[in-house]
Amino acid sequence: MTNQVQEEDKYYSLDRIVSTSAIASTLSWLFLIFAILLLSPLVYTLATGGFSQDSLLSLFFGGLSQVAFSLVFVFFFVFLRAISETLYLLLEIEEGVNPQSPAS
Repeated sequence: MTNQVQEEDKYYSLDRIVSTSAIASTLSWLFLIFAILLLSPLVYTLATGGFSQDSLLSLFFGGLSQVAFSLVFVFFFVFLRAISETLYLLLEIEEGVNPQSPAS
């Protein structure tokens, strides 16, 4: 008699799910860094008072666009973190349902 290892058909690859989650997590932190870097000149200008009355309108519209882009980056940060954590959560659920899975 030979012991045959019976491989279960899976609709997913564990390595791909883990690498996708890691990539999503890394990208999310990069988006947050971009948001902070985009807002830092505006915060510096407002903190030091380095603007005149003539440039107040351009500072307002420039600052408004910087804040809008930063909010988009923060949205991507939250979205990618949610994807990453959801993939890890689904792997944990699958491990609890199927104890013989390779995720354990």
